[in-house]
Amino acid sequence: MTTAQRSGSFHPLPVIGHPEAFYIRHAKEAETTGNSHARASHKVGQYITLGLSPDKPWDQRLAAFRHALKHYCSVPPDGDEALKGFYQKLCDLTKRHCGHEALKLARQKNDEFNIRLAAGTPRDDLVEEAETFFPALLGHTHGCPEWLSAEHYQQIRAIEDRWV
Repeated sequence: MTTAQRSGSFHPLPVIGHPEAFYIRHAKEAETTGNSHARASHKVGQYITLGLSPDKPWDQRLAAFRHALKHYCSVPPDGDEALKGFYQKLCDLTKRHCGHEALKLARQKNDEFNIRLAAGTPRDDLVEEAETFFPALLGHTHGCPEWLSAEHYQQIRAIEDRWV
């Protein structure tokens, strides 16, 4: 463990949106120098950025966010309060981006349903689609999924309630 790691000086939260090679290079450098916290930060940046890829289907994007949470947002067992705070910030950052993307998809679907309803599509048809869309978006869990903030969950559920 480096002196910086022992003293509570951690790598800052990642800047999101760089090419994947940027994160891979910096994570490798951090690993080489033994700075596991900087590595975790870069890996979170990498997986959040992958999760923000609009050209990928939601299940792949969600898998990237969940990977970041599972593998890089966990406090090491010997972590002090400062270290716990750092990893909680990584977790919050991941959930914020993931929740924003999920809410954006829910709003887009809501807008689509409203347009189609106004164009004459029977509401029952839209309800049937919504009954498939929202569980695919949120998963088949009861309550708020672990990858989503309570605030985003409530907003998505309010949109879902308009249709289901």
